[in-house]
Amino acid sequence: MRERRQLEKVGDLIDAVLGKVARRGVAPVVRLRQHWPQVAGEWADRSRPVAIERGVVTVEVASGMDATMLRYDAAGLLESVQAELGDEVGITKISVRVGRGR
Repeated sequence: MRERRQLEKVGDLIDAVLGKVARRGVAPVVRLRQHWPQVAGEWADRSRPVAIERGVVTVEVASGMDATMLRYDAAGLLESVQAELGDEVGITKISVRVGRGR
């Protein structure tokens, strides 16, 4: 009997932790990564979403040239991201940074 109660408590703890992680943007960024080829279109091979924080999706590209070009296309990408994630995530901006890219 005691072991069962301990397992239930561990299960509650895991649910609580996963709930907090999901609220911080982990679940939406995972979903976005899974659908990135459809969402990003021509940018899918040259970029990747790395974070979602406070309504901002951070997208990483491999070069400064790609970063500049994607910043010009950010409005279109923002619309695609909003359509994929819906209103519950509240995406308002795309931030582009140079890093590893895809």
